Amino acid sequence: MSILLWNPFSISYLVELILVTMVAGYFLNQVWVGVFSGKSNYTSTALCVTFTALTGYILLQFAKVTLHPDYSAYVLAWVSPMGIIALCGFNYFAYHFQEKLKISRLERYLIRLFYLSMIIVEIYVAVERHLILVQGFLEYRHSWMDLLYIVGFTWVIITFFRQMWHAIADEQKINWLQSTTQTMMALLLFWTPLSRMAGTARVFLFFSLLPLLLVFVLYLRGLGVISPIVGEFMSSVMFIFLIFGFAIIFLNIAPEHSSFRIKLVGITLTTILAIMSGVAWLIGPIYAEPYKYNNPITIHSAIRFEPNANGGYTAMPHEYSFDNILGERGEPYENLVELPFDFPYFGGRYSRVYMRHLGMIGFEFQPLFQHVLHRFGPQPAIFPLGAEIDTLEERVIDGIGFNQNRGLFIKKQNDRVVLTWNEMIGTIWPHDEYTFQATLYATGAIEFIYKKLPETVEPDVFLNHVSPLMVGITPGTQNGGVQRSKFTDIVSIVGQENMGLMEDYKLDFLVYLDRIFAPIAYFILLASLFILVIFPIFFRISLDRPLVKLLGGVQQFRDGKLSTKVPVIYRDEIGFLTQSFNQMAQAQHELVNTLEEKVELRTAEATELATKNVRLEERNHLSRELHDTVNQTLFSATLIADTLPELWQKDPERANRTLNEMTQLNRQALSEMRLLLFELRPTEFSEKSFGVFLNNIAKNFERLNQMMVKVQIGNDVILPENVQITFYRIAQECLNNINKHAKTTDVQITFDGLANQAMIKISDTGRGFDIENVPPSHMGLKIMKERIELIGGSFEIESSPSKGTTITAIWYANDKN
Repeated sequence: MSILLWNPFSISYLVELILVTMVAGYFLNQVWVGVFSGKSNYTSTALCVTFTALTGYILLQFAKVTLHPDYSAYVLAWVSPMGIIALCGFNYFAYHFQEKLKISRLERYLIRLFYLSMIIVEIYVAVERHLILVQGFLEYRHSWMDLLYIVGFTWVIITFFRQMWHAIADEQKINWLQSTTQTMMALLLFWTPLSRMAGTARVFLFFSLLPLLLVFVLYLRGLGVISPIVGEFMSSVMFIFLIFGFAIIFLNIAPEHSSFRIKLVGITLTTILAIMSGVAWLIGPIYAEPYKYNNPITIHSAIRFEPNANGGYTAMPHEYSFDNILGERGEPYENLVELPFDFPYFGGRYSRVYMRHLGMIGFEFQPLFQHVLHRFGPQPAIFPLGAEIDTLEERVIDGIGFNQNRGLFIKKQNDRVVLTWNEMIGTIWPHDEYTFQATLYATGAIEFIYKKLPETVEPDVFLNHVSPLMVGITPGTQNGGVQRSKFTDIVSIVGQENMGLMEDYKLDFLVYLDRIFAPIAYFILLASLFILVIFPIFFRISLDRPLVKLLGGVQQFRDGKLSTKVPVIYRDEIGFLTQSFNQMAQAQHELVNTLEEKVELRTAEATELATKNVRLEERNHLSRELHDTVNQTLFSATLIADTLPELWQKDPERANRTLNEMTQLNRQALSEMRLLLFELRPTEFSEKSFGVFLNNIAKNFERLNQMMVKVQIGNDVILPENVQITFYRIAQECLNNINKHAKTTDVQITFDGLANQAMIKISDTGRGFDIENVPPSHMGLKIMKERIELIGGSFEIESSPSKGTTITAIWYANDKN
């Protein structure tokens, strides 16, 4: 017989095991890569611990419901420790999933102490239960220990709430009361948009609440509000999507890059697993309904067990002879029966037996169902009909209560003791009635006699104990083994030394279910393997390769290769995106090429405009030069010519001198015109220091205007040609302005220069003017300012009415200011 017996529970746990193993493998790979790359983080480590432990938890649950009944109990004790380790890892994740939650040292120590204590307690209890099981006793975990899980899950929810609270408080810079209010409102109005950190905390908080919903579904199933099929299907599907939904949400919010192929394969596998799990629960009851026990015990039948020479017992059909004189009424549930003789049984002799209402007899203590489920119990025992039956002396089920004839009865004789279970009621199906006897003979023989049984005995996929579980005798796990048998009315079964004879109805039903669900299990395994191996290859060819080429093209485009063209591999959505990208890239490429041509055109136009500007500037320059030189001189000559006729009549001698002055002005104008032509074709300005030109200007001004000009030259240098011309014109313009407007004879010019800087200052003690109210028609100051700014210098004017005027021009080589 196979050690694995598949059933609907097996399929559910197999589906969950495949899914959880896949998620655990992903996080294990993340941790592995992180360790070797030096980029490990708390989040991946915590989830790796969580899902690895959860994998162990589901694996043990799977083994508990799938292994042969003789072995399934050995894994039962280790389920809870794996669950508590998974809870510990998930709590650690809650503290670190975004930014490490700031907690006090005391809280950190208390949390560590709490979970360490939980793990130690669970492991201690598991070891203790295993050692007891080795002795043949199946002990269940104390129900109060479930409080540890409730406390742990509650603290996880509180931790996610605190993460959400801190995120809102830090982002909005609000106090604790406002943050608490907004956090509660965000939970109530769960569709309210939040920031990434606060929203993520809210999603995980809701996921932490889903296990409570799962418990609620199981609770409704227990109350009968929903059928067992619906309850098991809902709980299985909810758990599947809970695990995978958590993994997908984590991948979507994780800062590292996650593959689209991983998500797609995971979604495909999860969907198929959920469907297969649902199919298993749907067809399970349908195929279980027509099942009938092979060779079931029938009414008015009897089985006799005779000691044989092998040291065991021989089972055989026997004549039906029910003893209707039932004897004394016993206790409703447990009875210690003193035997009138020492009863020989599997090498031992017993003077008392323990009769229990569940159709079981023990020789050393009261037999319990939880003990006999593991290899029929540790003690020598007899099972006339092990089943969930009741006397109903202390309770009422479905309107059926106490009946004076119903109960346990004991009849003692010198050579035999008759134990009767009379008119017993099925606990699950109270309309099923059972009446049978077990007779113990002083010779060691045993008889089972069946007077009344249900017409049909149908097992239940969800409630195995609704029907009889076992019939037979056992020496106990500490004294020998059990030979599983089929008791019929035509065959005798010879038992070996210290080997009991048991007909295990539950095992028969599991074998029947195995023939139905084993092919489903193998199909799920093969389908999962196919999806995990073939689908990634398929998606790599049909999705990854086009996407990689498209992403590569985008990267090249971003790097400046505008002529990039990505080949269209398939005419699907990705192909459409690729074609759209190619069209966009081509349009951009053409735009850039056209832009270059347009830039060249605009550059040519700008060059032509610059040439025109240069010509215009030359004209402006010529205009300024004519204004500063020839225009000023001719203006002075015109003024003299206008006064000459009148002066000639009054004072011919003075008129003669004035005529000479006018002649000198004309000659000066001629000289200035020559100088202007000289500037247009400069040769001399670049050969002499500026002081030479400054002294010439001063002497000519004194000679023409009978005005003293004091020239001070600090350091005389040859300045750049354009600088010397600019300084020359500024000095010339200032002297002309002084002559026309200042009405003074005190003029001072100061010059000091170096190779890369120079300064000229022209001062007078004349009547001055208001700088803020210069008439627009007076262009001299503006032209001087424009001149100095063209060579990168600065121009300053200091003047006020009756206080003279000082004009300063400063030049610095490469001056950016």
